[in-house]
Amino acid sequence: MHNSFWRQFLVILVLAALLRLIFLAVIIPHPERTVRRDTPTYVRPAENILNGLPFSEPGIECARRTPVYPLFLAAVFKVLGHSLLAVAAVQIMLSVLSVALLFFLARLFAPERAALFAALLFALSLNSIVYSIYILSETLFTLLFLSMVFVLVVFAHRQNLQWIFIAGIFTGLAILCRPLGQFLPVVITGWILLIGGNFRNKIKTLVLYLLPILLLVLPWMVRNQKACGTFTISTISSYNLLFTYAVALEADLTDQNEETIREKIRQKFMQTMSPPTKESDAARAARLQKEWAWEIIKKHPFRYAKIHLAGLPHTFLPNITDLFEIAGATAGGKGTLAILNRDGLFAAVRHYFAGRIELLFFAVPFVLVLFTTYLCMIFGFFRSLSRQKFALLFLLIVPSLLLLISSGPASVPRFRAPVMPIICLFAGIGLDALVLKYKVKNH
Repeated sequence: MHNSFWRQFLVILVLAALLRLIFLAVIIPHPERTVRRDTPTYVRPAENILNGLPFSEPGIECARRTPVYPLFLAAVFKVLGHSLLAVAAVQIMLSVLSVALLFFLARLFAPERAALFAALLFALSLNSIVYSIYILSETLFTLLFLSMVFVLVVFAHRQNLQWIFIAGIFTGLAILCRPLGQFLPVVITGWILLIGGNFRNKIKTLVLYLLPILLLVLPWMVRNQKACGTFTISTISSYNLLFTYAVALEADLTDQNEETIREKIRQKFMQTMSPPTKESDAARAARLQKEWAWEIIKKHPFRYAKIHLAGLPHTFLPNITDLFEIAGATAGGKGTLAILNRDGLFAAVRHYFAGRIELLFFAVPFVLVLFTTYLCMIFGFFRSLSRQKFALLFLLIVPSLLLLISSGPASVPRFRAPVMPIICLFAGIGLDALVLKYKVKNH
């Protein structure tokens, strides 16, 4: 690259860091604003690790959390002290690293200017900014997912088997960061079998990819079997299936409040769990949650499919609520998601802001950036279809769609976080093409 491009790249990284540090400065007097509902479920295992205690206690939640993010928290606490602000500061560095990595990934698909546009849009992304502040696994998982995609694309270009092994390491770490990633090996296995080469080379490639995943994930599953009585990566999917997905369906069928239905199911569930059995609590809870959830879903499969897919657009909403909650202008925990699913976007906005709609004007710059990103992404996507090889586009599109679709009725902008770099990559390609078209037209 020319020196001017390197300078522009460094300016983008500085801009990304400054924006995130501004948000961090806002919450320094209020570290509690880094905390979300799931935060304690990550912090407790981290504290257990530091204190030499078991990762989790036997019981219903024994196998709910995976180890990578709590280990990350424990490492930060060990080096920088037990400070949530310190965690946010380290996550800001990881977020800026993701901006840099996106630039180099985009360079494998597009010219330098398109890569710079992609990195700039991601640097300005409110979604990326707010999740670098929250004590949640999104920022780390995004970096691991993006690293996996980058290494796989490098492998596709160079056909060096060491890259596929490294991709397996990143995939395994991503799975142990968020169990949502456990379906990624299925997609990548399909990609390996589809790409060119003889059958023997495909098998060798597949083994080298799956081996590090097994070496990382299997010991954790064995740990869960010994400590929790269930041979699984995590029981969080069973919990979500009942208390999120099945509850959303039941609310849609009965026109009742989701929280009311959830509380009724929870009381019935705890009563059923109260007499001890030979089966471990974690294994029994996961089994019952799956059975009860599927009992509800199987009665209305098409209605559930509609609800599941109807939640997907919610993933693409701007992180307006996060912006104002970090600033201290509003507070969460109002049941807005349930209203969004039941009554639509405008009803959810009225409910959340409760007469303070004027706050939305402060979010206009971030909304415009996101709107521009989406428009350019669409243009860049169709432009890439005619210029890129299918095998490379597969690596960008299919794993991203898998992460988005799997969120279902619980879809919120949080589930867009790991996919946002890919969205910005296509947007960078689209924006570059539009700038080029404008220059040609005016000359």
